[in-house]
Amino acid sequence: MIQQLEPGTVYSVLVAATNDRGTGPFQRSSPRSAAPLVQSPDSPQNVELFVASSTALRVLFEAPVSDGGIEVTSYVIEWDTSSTFMSGVG
Repeated sequence: MIQQLEPGTVYSVLVAATNDRGTGPFQRSSPRSAAPLVQSPDSPQNVELFVASSTALRVLFEAPVSDGGIEVTSYVIEWDTSSTFMSGVG
């Protein structure tokens, strides 16, 4: 597996076998190229909830580890009076 590649960037691969006598001829991959998919970002990191006042809460968080290949432009914060998020409020 080749890791730490840029999503959306096309990569090509050649492979050759090596032993103590040297390296053999290279073979192209089939297909000739592929690109890691651009996808949704990972979850934000270190999400914390604090009481800010008698009528407000503060949410702190850090950017996701992976942006999925496209810059994160905004965040969605949902709230609910139920920890199961089933009350229909928010």
